[in-house]
Amino acid sequence: MVFMLVSQIDKGKATRKAGLREGEPGLFYTNQFLIRTSGDKADFGGITATEEEYFFPWRDIRPRSSRPDALPAGTQREQETLIQGMLPKETLLDIVRTCVLFMDVGKTRAKIVARYQQYRAVQKIIHRLRTGRTPTERSGVIWHTQGSGKSLTMVFAIRKLRMCDDLKDYKVCLVNDRTDLEEQLGRTAHLTGETVTYIRSTAELKSRLATDASNLNMVMVHKFGETPHDRPPEYIARVMETPPRYETFGIVNPSERILLMIDEAHRSQSGDLGDNLFEAFPNATRLAFTGTPLIRVKDKKKTVERFGDYIDKYKLQDAVDDGATVQILYEGKTADSAIDHKHDFDVKIDALAEAHVTSQMRKAENLQILERMARLDKRGFDDLYKERTAQEILALKQKWGTTGDILEADRRIEAIAHDLVNHYIDNILPNGFKAQVVCSSKTAAVKYKTCIDQALSLRLDFEQTHPKPDPDLCRRIEFLQSVVVVSSDGTNEKAEITQARKHAKEVDAVENFKRPFNYDDSRMVNTGIAFLIVVDMHLTGFDAPFEQVMYIDKKIKDHNLLQAIARVNRVAKNKTRGYIVDYIGLANHLKEALSIYDADDREDVEGSLTDIAAELPVLESRYQRLLNLFKDNGIADIQGYAEQTVPDDRAAQILESTVQLLEEIRLRAAFEVYFKKLMQSMDIILPHSAANPYRIPVKRFGYLLIQVRERYKDETLTISGAGEKVRRIIDDHLVSLGINPKIPPVELFSDRFISEIEKNQTARAKASEMEHAIRKHCKVRFEEDPALYKRLSEKLEALIKQYKDHWDSLYNLLFELREEAKRGRPDAEDGVGAKEAPFYDLILTQAFDGTPASDETLNAVKALTADIFLKLKTAIDIIDFWNNDPEISKLRGDLSDMLVMSGIDEIADKSDVLVTEIAALAKVRHRDIVG
Repeated sequence: MVFMLVSQIDKGKATRKAGLREGEPGLFYTNQFLIRTSGDKADFGGITATEEEYFFPWRDIRPRSSRPDALPAGTQREQETLIQGMLPKETLLDIVRTCVLFMDVGKTRAKIVARYQQYRAVQKIIHRLRTGRTPTERSGVIWHTQGSGKSLTMVFAIRKLRMCDDLKDYKVCLVNDRTDLEEQLGRTAHLTGETVTYIRSTAELKSRLATDASNLNMVMVHKFGETPHDRPPEYIARVMETPPRYETFGIVNPSERILLMIDEAHRSQSGDLGDNLFEAFPNATRLAFTGTPLIRVKDKKKTVERFGDYIDKYKLQDAVDDGATVQILYEGKTADSAIDHKHDFDVKIDALAEAHVTSQMRKAENLQILERMARLDKRGFDDLYKERTAQEILALKQKWGTTGDILEADRRIEAIAHDLVNHYIDNILPNGFKAQVVCSSKTAAVKYKTCIDQALSLRLDFEQTHPKPDPDLCRRIEFLQSVVVVSSDGTNEKAEITQARKHAKEVDAVENFKRPFNYDDSRMVNTGIAFLIVVDMHLTGFDAPFEQVMYIDKKIKDHNLLQAIARVNRVAKNKTRGYIVDYIGLANHLKEALSIYDADDREDVEGSLTDIAAELPVLESRYQRLLNLFKDNGIADIQGYAEQTVPDDRAAQILESTVQLLEEIRLRAAFEVYFKKLMQSMDIILPHSAANPYRIPVKRFGYLLIQVRERYKDETLTISGAGEKVRRIIDDHLVSLGINPKIPPVELFSDRFISEIEKNQTARAKASEMEHAIRKHCKVRFEEDPALYKRLSEKLEALIKQYKDHWDSLYNLLFELREEAKRGRPDAEDGVGAKEAPFYDLILTQAFDGTPASDETLNAVKALTADIFLKLKTAIDIIDFWNNDPEISKLRGDLSDMLVMSGIDEIADKSDVLVTEIAALAKVRHRDIVG
């Protein structure tokens, strides 16, 4: 394993850019997982976890014997939980043996490590298999919410099973209920390392699963209900004189050493198929895996009757807290609230209309567009989920101009389509995510596509004729596409439905919907599919991390509702929330819909759907936490600076004091984290007017971040991950001040360095910026000439120590040190060429460590350095030398011989270290050596 500080995770690119090595590659060959820790915080990830969202906390300690009797800090901290939960010898070996594997994620080969809920479930399953006296006592339900990795939990359980001498003889049967899930689960099942036997028919089921072989099988539950070919169809049997004969499915295998793992068990727990499954294997252990809670019917645990009680729970909020899924925000647009913030929108429309009149640019056409948008904004969408009288239904039909299904009314779909397109462009598109539109019927889906395309065209016209059009936004809108994905109706299908379905196939709709927008590659034009319009397809078992919002205009009930909304909770980079926008009134009946669940489970589900207004207290809390960071460290007037309520001269003093405070790396890291959290909340609420009071503080703190970044030459300080909406506010503010936030800090030898440093108002600030510029320069260039930059660093530290608080003197002396660093090494030293000098100094530094050497010894070292340089020049001057392991080994051997045989004891004693350091320096200075 490799441990590293959490603050270092994003520095890889900067390290490579600076020409530094990120670490010794050999350390990673056998790496099992990474652990990051900072203060009390700790999390872990696989060696391929290159992004923040692939690191997770460990929140459980198993076995219980690993739990401490006493807590050193009085509370169980994340760091201690991870250490006690993952790193005890037996647990660590168990994780490595059974819960670490490689799998392909898209085109990437990733190293996967079980998360704590997966490992916990595996341990509980094994315990139940060992201690249960009957099939019922061994069986049970694993409820792990959508997106938590249930398929991998099955794989880890099977791998663990095969490692246990007392359990490895089990026949394992994976049961699913959909072809696409069988393919998906089958790919995952191969990660067990076993051959997966696919059961293709009822006949195969009865023959293959009747054996005692301890193998791994995959079967669809429908194979437990297929009609034998020699039995006449029931519609023929009805007209025959003899009534049809019905037979039970029969016992296939009565063994107790059978393990049934049933995926999405809530869908296949009842009816003839479920009965036949359990009749076929009467003594089997039944493990039900589901992403939804157990269903209760009239206080009877229907799922429990089939499978037994819960073995393990991992609820929706657990996954959100762990970062395994994102929180889902609910926004209702029913009744008279088509757009929640109608007044703000009306004001904006009026202002834009006035601007268009003034500009005299196609004013008549633009006013029509604006008036239509305002009119659509005021139109409400009725709560169509309620039970209504015949008179109410008639009134609704008259309102929306339809004689058929209200949900297919043209005027109503047009109104909703325009609303959702504007919501999408304002809230979702800025961060590059996509939308799913759920319709009541295939006819409605086709109508939605037409209206969405019209709404996109209307919005594009609106943006292009704006007095100050945004070219980037216009380009994005023009790139967007909508597509209808529905199943076939066979010969009776309407022509427009057939055409829509064919179009979806032609553009490879589902796969391109899953991909990020690619605006620059003409071959990837179909990644512009932003609206996936569906009826029943892709509401369950559909994993598309780039989907952030679901617009619902369909009555969805029971567990289907929970599964549908979970489409938007998958984790993706810069995705902090998922959104459900309800046009049919699901929330008004949510409690009734959730009555099928236990009370505590119902509470968890209700908590997973948070109204967007609930983010406002989070935003305020994060703002106060950021302020308190500075107040607690002596910056009492930070709120006055942030909210621009103090005079400019006082604000400048506060700014400088704050920048000085953030010289401490720990506080700088805390500032970055707290500020990013504030920006994430801002991005969620924007463009809602409730975010307006925080616009100025966000700009001021953004300016502070840039000043700190420049002062301490810290390129890791960024606003990445904040969200495009809030980032644009900050960037526009900085640009208005003449600051380009995309340009890195001015480097020590830049032509602009002196002019930029002179902008600081105090000598202390100038000295501080000069100090950190020199410090960074020495760090970045250290490997090019370790001895030289070590001397410069030591001089820097000595000056700081000697002239502390004498800022004018320190600044002048640091200016002279900058000039010395700029000159670098002289062309040649006494008896040592300029190119050889770095190696000469390196040998002296490593071998003698500051101890004076005689002139005779120094001359011997100079001669040795010349020989070594000549050896390097000859050895490395071949193509791709540093990737040629045999040649590198030969060079290291030759260097070792030269050092040992040098006759200089100090060098011979440290030959191993010197060989490594000389080879590393030669690699960095390769071009300089070979000329």
